[in-house]
Amino acid sequence: MSLLNFTLRPIEDLDPWGNEDELSLDWSGLSGGVFWLEAGQATLLEYSLEAHNNGADTVFGRQVARFHEDLTALLPFVLEPVPDALATFLRRGIHEPQTLDQDTNESELRWKTRAKASGWIGRRTLPTGYMSPGARICLWSDADQVHIDWNNRDKFYAGVPAWSAAGGSFSITRTAFTDAVSDFHARFIQQMAQRIRQIGAGVLAPEIAIDTAGLLRDHEVHSRALDAAFKPQPSPPQWDVILAACQDWERMRRRT
Repeated sequence: MSLLNFTLRPIEDLDPWGNEDELSLDWSGLSGGVFWLEAGQATLLEYSLEAHNNGADTVFGRQVARFHEDLTALLPFVLEPVPDALATFLRRGIHEPQTLDQDTNESELRWKTRAKASGWIGRRTLPTGYMSPGARICLWSDADQVHIDWNNRDKFYAGVPAWSAAGGSFSITRTAFTDAVSDFHARFIQQMAQRIRQIGAGVLAPEIAIDTAGLLRDHEVHSRALDAAFKPQPSPPQWDVILAACQDWERMRRRT
């Protein structure tokens, strides 16, 4: 099993956008399916057995294009090595999120310090706000490895733990990670290209409108997504400024 996995729904089972009189599908809509990560012995974005017994699916389902877009947007930050002096702070922020919680009646200085101390972690955290509930999954790297840290102990579905992977971490070499991303990208783009050919063959119901030119443009854009994603950030992080903010935040926390 690969690190990054997905399955597209059969094209005839996709739900078109719009009302009955104006049905349509775009490139993203054609990517409906499920996606998940295999991080060692853990399956991320897999619902727990308790959640499944309460009506949840097996793994999270939505447009795979959203996962693809979020991942490629994260990559420049994920592949920027985090200094050793900040690695402990990052892991604490994921596994002990209360250490970065906002206080009631927080002062402006405290708010700005906390934002500087945590914003760089957010740029390495997979966006899951559109999930219900979300999941806390952070991808980051040091000089040798890419690390995946997750903490979903406070995520519930119908009153029971939502995700099968409650908390943990997984590490792979930087080369293995970039190979896994490239493989995921290639498989996804190839399967989307096959969908476009199916549409050309008339597989969709005639009442579902398709902007063929727009579909081809979007496919070309997504096909090139990794070209920029694997490039270093144009403005490298100011790690000394970030480290100072994290140290200031720790001092503030100890005084409260």
